[in-house]
Amino acid sequence: VDTYQLGHQFQSTGDHQLKLISITRTGSAAATAVTLPQVDFQYTAVPNRLDTTQYSMLFPRLTKITTETGSTVTVGYHSDCSTATKPADPATNTSMCMPVKWFPPGNTAPLLDYFNKYVTDSVTAADALARSPAQLTRYTYVGSVGWRADTDSVPAQSRTYGQYRGYAQVNTS
Repeated sequence: VDTYQLGHQFQSTGDHQLKLISITRTGSAAATAVTLPQVDFQYTAVPNRLDTTQYSMLFPRLTKITTETGSTVTVGYHSDCSTATKPADPATNTSMCMPVKWFPPGNTAPLLDYFNKYVTDSVTAADALARSPAQLTRYTYVGSVGWRADTDSVPAQSRTYGQYRGYAQVNTS
């Protein structure tokens, strides 16, 4: 029988979200329980909201995993969303700027706002002893990102084109 202990903490910057920071596995099938070294998770806080002048909404992105053996998996992200790529009309959006209508504190009418959509740029796996070369996988997104109109499950005043549909093709190298 294996048991797992999950380590967690609230993010200290931006929005205080709960993050998984470690997993410790203990095997109890033998007479003596064996606890493996913990798996650690590291995050980088990045702005979800394009307009960071207020309500920056820093959300954590998993950027590094250290395994029980000390090997690491590092993840890189990118978003092409910027004030220059923000679409004039959500219906014609082909950027990674996700349109959302929401109610900031104090607003009685919804605000059309844009949020960064992050995609995985690269994943690097490296062993702890460096006897093998690190394995780097890069992701290239072909064409434009797809968005779809919100459905009837979203109140009419809050509907926009916020349903992420991804890319038609992703190449790895």
